[in-house]
Amino acid sequence: MPRPRRHISTPTGSNFPLYNSHRKKPRRWPLALRFIKGAIHADIAIPVLLHSAFAALVTYIDRIREDHIGLPSSIIPSLSIVVGLMLVFRNQTSYDRFWQGNVFMTQIQTSIRNLTRSFLAGSHTTGKKTSDDERADTERTVRILLAMMYAVKNHLRAEWGATMSNLPFLLPQTTTELARHRRESTSTQKPEYSELLSAGTTSFEDRGLGLLLQLSVQIEGYIKRGTDREWWHAPVAAQMTGQLNTLVSAYGSLETIHLTGVPVAYLIHLRQVLALFGILLPFALTEEMWWMTVPLTSVLMFTLYGIEAIAEQLEDPFGMDKNDIKVDAIVEDLRVETMPTGDRVSKIAVVDMLVHNWWLGFTSFGGPSVHFQIFRRLYVEKYQWLDESQYAELFALCQALSGPGSTKMHLAINMLQYDLLTGVLAFLIWSLPMALAAFGLALGVRNIGAELPGPVYALLSGLNSATVGIIALAAIQLSTKAITDRLTRVLVFLGAAAGLLYNALWYFPLIMVCGGLATVVFDLRLFQRTWKAMRMSKPGDDRVPEEHELATPVAADSAPQIHATHAGSSHKDAPSVDATPIPTLSATQTPAPDRTSWKVGTAIIAAFFVSFIVFMVCRGTIGGTNRGFDLFANLYLAGTIIFGGGPVVIPLLREYIVAPGWVSPRDFLLGLAITQAFPGPNFNFAVYLGTLAVADTSIPPVVGAMIGFVGIFTPGLWLLVGTTKIWATVRKVHAVRAALRGIHAAAVGLVFTAVYRLFQIGYLDAEAQGGSSLSRDGWWVVIIAAACYGGMHFHLSPPLAIVLGAIMGLIWYGVTK
Repeated sequence: MPRPRRHISTPTGSNFPLYNSHRKKPRRWPLALRFIKGAIHADIAIPVLLHSAFAALVTYIDRIREDHIGLPSSIIPSLSIVVGLMLVFRNQTSYDRFWQGNVFMTQIQTSIRNLTRSFLAGSHTTGKKTSDDERADTERTVRILLAMMYAVKNHLRAEWGATMSNLPFLLPQTTTELARHRRESTSTQKPEYSELLSAGTTSFEDRGLGLLLQLSVQIEGYIKRGTDREWWHAPVAAQMTGQLNTLVSAYGSLETIHLTGVPVAYLIHLRQVLALFGILLPFALTEEMWWMTVPLTSVLMFTLYGIEAIAEQLEDPFGMDKNDIKVDAIVEDLRVETMPTGDRVSKIAVVDMLVHNWWLGFTSFGGPSVHFQIFRRLYVEKYQWLDESQYAELFALCQALSGPGSTKMHLAINMLQYDLLTGVLAFLIWSLPMALAAFGLALGVRNIGAELPGPVYALLSGLNSATVGIIALAAIQLSTKAITDRLTRVLVFLGAAAGLLYNALWYFPLIMVCGGLATVVFDLRLFQRTWKAMRMSKPGDDRVPEEHELATPVAADSAPQIHATHAGSSHKDAPSVDATPIPTLSATQTPAPDRTSWKVGTAIIAAFFVSFIVFMVCRGTIGGTNRGFDLFANLYLAGTIIFGGGPVVIPLLREYIVAPGWVSPRDFLLGLAITQAFPGPNFNFAVYLGTLAVADTSIPPVVGAMIGFVGIFTPGLWLLVGTTKIWATVRKVHAVRAALRGIHAAAVGLVFTAVYRLFQIGYLDAEAQGGSSLSRDGWWVVIIAAACYGGMHFHLSPPLAIVLGAIMGLIWYGVTK
C-alpha cells in the first residue's frame, strides 16, 4: 500500500491530525474574553436582553411608585433549587449523549482501521502470486471502508445530496418532480464518493436503507472471498466479521443518539421555568438593589440561559457547530491514514496541481512510451487518482484519438482530477519548459555551420542510444499491463510485428482499429452467436434454444473495469472479482448521463471539424501566399491526422516541413536527435521546426515557435476535451469498452515499432547526417542494453540514463577517433 497522504498543515505549521489540531493551536485570547468562536452568546442574546429590559421596566415602575411592587426575596432560593436541578439533569443528559457519540465514532474509526490493516496485510497466500484482479479487489474494498465513514457522517447530518437546496419548496410540484429530486438526493451523488465507490453505485436511502448497511454487505462478501482464496482461516474471518459487526452496532447506537432526543415536554417546561424565574427575579431584587437589579438580572439570566444553550448544542453532537464532535476532522484523518499521497495538499486546485505536477516537464525523459509508464507509477501507484483499469481505459482512449498521446493522457488525468482550466494549466506546465528549450535550440542551429564537430555527433548518438533503451524498457512494462489474456497477448505481438513490417500514414490507425474489432468479436461472442443463429435457421431444426444462448451479453457496469468478463483470465471462465452478487448495491444501474455535458461535448467536436474544414479550404485556396499561415495549416493538418505518435510524426513532419524547402534535412534530423533527448512531449519538435521555417521571412522567430506550438497541439487536445464530455455516455456501450481493450493492446504493440524506428536512425556523423542504424557499432547496442537493463533491475532513472548515454558516446569518440 502506498504511504499515507501528507497532512494539510495547520496554522501553526505542524502536521497534527485535524481532529487534534483545534486543541493544539495557541489561543490568542483567554477563554473568558472569547465571544464568537465556540461561544453561545449569539444564541442567548435575545432572551437575556429581553429579561434585562423587563428588569429595567420593573425597576423604573418601582421607583416612580410610592409603594414597592417587589416580592419577598425568600421565593428566589426555592425557585433556584428547582431551576438548578432541571439544568443539571439537562446538561448531564446532553453531555452523556456527546460523550457516547464520541465513543461510538471512535469505535467505527477503530473498526475501519483494523479491517483495513487486516485486509492489506492478509490479502495474499504465501508462495502464491496475487493477481491484479485480487489486488484491485482489495483496494476497492479499502475504499469502500472509507466510504462507510462518509456514509455515517452524511446519514447523521441528513446530507444525502447537494441538490436538495435547489428544491422550489414554495411552488407546487408534481409527483414526478418530487421523485426526481429524491432520486438525485442520494448520497452516492456526493463528490466524496466519486473516488471511493465504483461508478454507477446506486443507494436506496430514499427507500429508508442506510448506505452504510449496503456497503457492509460488500465488506462481508470480500471476507467470504478471502476465505475462499485461502488468504485467512475461518477464525480470522470470524474476527473480521466481529469487527464489521462492531462497526454496524456502533452505527446503530449513533442512530439512536441522533433520533432519540430529550422529550419535548421536558424542554418546554424547562424553558418556561427559566422564563418564569427571569420574570420573578427583578421583583425580588428591586426593593433592595434598585438599579443594580438590571445588571444582576442580566448576569444571572446570562448564566442560566447559557447553561441551557450549551446543553442544546451538545444534545445532537453531529452538526457543524464549534461545540459538536469534529466529525469532518475524524473522517478526514481516516482518509489521510487510508488513502495514498495523491490527495489534495491544498484546497486551491491550481496550487494542488502545481504541487503534484510541476517537475514533470523537466524530468520526463524518453518520449511518450516512457511518459505513459511514468504516469502510471505516479497517478496510479503513488497518488491513486486512477486504478489500473481506469488508466488502461484512458490510455486506449488517448491512443484512439489523434495528436500527442502522452500529452493527451496528462491533460485528461488532470482534467478528471480538477477541472478543464486547471487541466489546461497543467498542460502548459508540462509542455512549455522544453518548448522554450526547443526554441533556444532552433536559434542556435540557425547560426552553426554545415558540419558539426565529431564529438557532438558522438554525443548525439549516445543520447539516441540511451533513449532507445529507455523506450524499449517502457514497451516491455506497458505490455505486461496490457496483456490480460491470450487475445491481448496476440494483439500486442501482431501490433508490433505489423508496425515493424510497414510504415504509412494510414497504416497505424488501421492496426488499432483491427485490434478493437478483434476484441469486440471475441468479447461479444459474435462468432458463437452467429453460428447458433445459423443452426437455428436450418430447416428441420426445431430445437428450442435455451434462454441464455440468445440473451445479449450483460453489459458490464460502469465501474472502472474495461472488461469484467475476460480481463485477468484466459479462455476459462474464471470468476471475476465483480461476479459476487450484492443484493442491495446495484452496480449495473448507472446514473442518467448528463445531457448538458453530452451536448457540450458534441458541440466541441463539431466545432473542431468545422475549424478543420475551414483551415483546409483556406490552405487549398490561398496557400503559398503567407509562410505563417502555410506553416500553421500544415501543422494543424499534421496534428489532426497523426495517430500512433512518434513513429508517424517523423515522416509526416518531414513531408510537411522539409519537402516545401522551409527546413533543411540536416537541421531536421539534428533537431530530431536532440529533442528526442529532451524531457516532456516530443511534439515540441514542432516549436523547433516553426522557428526554423520562418528564418528567411519577415516573421519573428518567436512567432514561428508559437505557430508551431499551437498548430501541432491544438487538434488532439481539442478533440480530447470534447470526447471526455461525451465519454460517460459512450463508455456504457459494451462494444466500445471491448474495442478499447483491443486498441490498448495494439497501441502498446506499436511502442515496439518506435524502438525499431529510432534504432534505424539513431547514429549520426558527418557522413550520415540523415541518420543511420545504431548497429554500425556494437558500442551503441551496449548503451541500449545498459539503459534498458539498468532501468529494469537497478532502477536507473531516465535522466541519469540519458546523461550516461551521452558520456559513453564521448568515450566511444575518444577511443575510436
